Amino acid sequence: MGVILDGATGQPLDTEFLLPKKPWGKPKYQQHYQVVKRQNQVQIYEDLIKDSDGNFTTSFLHRVTNVKDNRLRAVGWRSNGPYADETMPEGYARFDQDYTESPNQGIDQIIYEVDLPWFQRNKIHHVEVKLFYQSTPPSYLRQRFELASAGPRSQDTNFFYYMTSHLDTNAPDRFGVPYLKDWKLQVGAAQVKEISPKKPDGIHFWKLPERLIRFRFW
Repeated sequence: MGVILDGATGQPLDTEFLLPKKPWGKPKYQQHYQVVKRQNQVQIYEDLIKDSDGNFTTSFLHRVTNVKDNRLRAVGWRSNGPYADETMPEGYARFDQDYTESPNQGIDQIIYEVDLPWFQRNKIHHVEVKLFYQSTPPSYLRQRFELASAGPRSQDTNFFYYMTSHLDTNAPDRFGVPYLKDWKLQVGAAQVKEISPKKPDGIHFWKLPERLIRFRFW
């Protein structure tokens, strides 16, 4: 289903389903980050909307409050340009210079800060970053399945639930090779090789498609 996992525990992040951790809590989601410091933080470029009851919704008819919109702006986007009010970033992205810059460069700069003991830093040979496209967020599927037993089209939704729940990603093609094993749509990747352990504070730069990422060892 394309669920993002906590790198430390291997469990799905609570934010993947836009649900509160406790029944009386508030729904959790991933904010827009300029600095990523923890395993359970992930930069997701998305548009999040709440309805009149304060719940996240994927319905175009129930859109009331813009909570987050950090989708990368088109190159040349201007804060005073056509439809600027409708395409303005929302949430913490409003305070990110990469989004407010006018005209926009169509990039996002992220700093990854990893606090490691010196003896662990000495063992690091390279750092790799991958960018994946998540076609269907788990929160979207959750809302569809919750409505599966309601409404006149419930049979269609139940069929959708069955198909997604029984998708065999290890099914072989005509050559006997699983054509969907570990299926992911990778958009870009980059790495820094042969990181020198001699520097107590090394800042490394590399460029991924449509963004610039800085990785900082602390």
